[in-house]
Order: sequence, then structure tokens, then C-alpha cells
Amino acid sequence: MREAHVALAEEGRQRQRSEFLLERFREAEANESKIRQAQKMEAVGQLTGGIAHDFNNILTVITGTIDILAEAVTHNRQLTEITALIRDAAERGASLTRHLLAFARKQPLQPSDVDVNALMVDTIELLRPTIGDHVDIDFAPHPICRAHWSMATSSSPRSSTLRSTRATRCRRAAG
Repeated sequence: MREAHVALAEEGRQRQRSEFLLERFREAEANESKIRQAQKMEAVGQLTGGIAHDFNNILTVITGTIDILAEAVTHNRQLTEITALIRDAAERGASLTRHLLAFARKQPLQPSDVDVNALMVDTIELLRPTIGDHVDIDFAPHPICRAHWSMATSSSPRSSTLRSTRATRCRRAAG
């Protein structure tokens, strides 16, 4: 009887060891999966950063020469409008590049004040060329949104990009 009791106790210990080893194996497998996913994300971040830098170099040439071109065609209204379209497209590309670089650098979100109405107006202005004339966007600023709200944004916040774009458009309209 004692031998049966000892054998039963040993079987219980072996079962516990097996369960412990199985749990450790599952944890190791889960950790390896997390590491593989992190490596994939790191590779995507590096690729994104590389593409953003290349795209930024292309945009530098475009934005560097568009002002020269704009001055050369001031006498022709149609060409002046075309240069403004090129400038706007380059600004949108620069904004996209900043966001890609922020992603690639894993920049943390930081709280900053945002004028929600202005953000909406500027976002709509950026969307209009993309969605086309067949879609109407109707937006009426809300009085409660007149105050600046604090929200988490990347260190290259979209709101500053949009304010910059709006300021540039206002200068062009005035000049």
C-alpha cells in the first residue's frame, strides 16, 4: 500500500512538472511571437522613415523651385494658379512626410491646445481636392468649440500644419 501511495505521489509531482513546463513553453511561445511582431514593426518603422526621407528630398526640390517658377509666371493667371496647386500639393506632401517621420521615430503624443473649429475648417480644405466636387461638406463652427481644447498630438501636430497651410493660403489670397 505504501508503494502505491509513493507511486501516486510521484505521478502527481510529474504531472505538476509537466503542467509547469507546458505553461513555461506557452509563455516562451507568446514572448517569441511578441518579439517577432516588434521586429516587424521596427522594420516597418525603418522602411517608413527611409521612404519619408526620400520623399522629403524630392519635396525639397519641388518647394525650392516653385517660388522661382511662380515669380516667372506672374503675368499668366492660369500658370500662377497651377503653381499654387503645385505648392499646395507639396505642402500636403510635406505634412504627410512629417507624420511618417513621427511614426518612424515613435514620437510620443504630447498634449497641446487645438482650436477644433479651425482644425475642422482646415481639414475640410485639405479634403476637398481629394474627394472631388461631387461631394458637399457642410460644416458650421460650434460655439462651444471656440475655446482651445487640449488633446494628445504628435510632436509635429496636425493642427500646426493646418494652421500653417491656412496662413499660407491667406497670404496668397491677399497677395
